[in-house]
Amino acid sequence: MKKTSIIILILVIGIIAFVMWFVNNRFCCGPINQANTPPKTDYAYLLEFTFDKGETISVKYPYTFSPDQSLFTITQDVVTQKNWTFDFEDYGDMGVLVTQINDDINGQGQKYWQYFVDEQQPLISADKYYPQLGETINWKFQASEL
Repeated sequence: MKKTSIIILILVIGIIAFVMWFVNNRFCCGPINQANTPPKTDYAYLLEFTFDKGETISVKYPYTFSPDQSLFTITQDVVTQKNWTFDFEDYGDMGVLVTQINDDINGQGQKYWQYFVDEQQPLISADKYYPQLGETINWKFQASEL
């Protein structure tokens, strides 16, 4: 009788240990064969639009961080949310040129839409620029300095 009780006790402890291990691996850390991917984190870009009459509108654009989101895509999303008119020209490998935001159209008064990142003007089209966290983007409608 004592031998049977010891065997049953060992089996019960073994089953409890297996169940605890299975539950911990299944519900704590996701499916056993799932690759460990870092969780997505919410961030916000700060975009500023400076229009012809000197009016600046600041927009915080929230997003779930994705390295494949170009400045062009972000700008297009913000402009759509604001219900502003938006137009552009696609120059193929050279990139996309933003030609209109709201009422300001390239060429009016020799002014053009240009973007700046932390007060510096990159020499790359908006569809090829991928903003980094913490950068302030400013779209300015002004005479070209280049």
